[in-house]
Amino acid sequence: MTRLAHFFSEIHFRSNANGLVEKSSCPLPLSETQLGETSGMSIATVNRHLQKLRRSRAADLSGRVVVANFPKLNSIADFDPEYFHLQVQPKV
Repeated sequence: MTRLAHFFSEIHFRSNANGLVEKSSCPLPLSETQLGETSGMSIATVNRHLQKLRRSRAADLSGRVVVANFPKLNSIADFDPEYFHLQVQPKV
């Protein structure tokens, strides 16, 4: 579950940095098969981990990554966005 949670945290963080997050969700038009291929997991494992993330109310996937609880998702994922080295640009 950690690998999938980390992927969702990273996608959500990057999307937020680019202004693509709306109502705690961002686009991720991937099927469970594609998620499995991307993460090196079987479809059954992806499905099981998605169910666990839904039950924990941390995140969900339905064409969009819906992050209900970002701190909880980050905790599950052991995600630290510091490695992105983002510099905040002033809005013009």
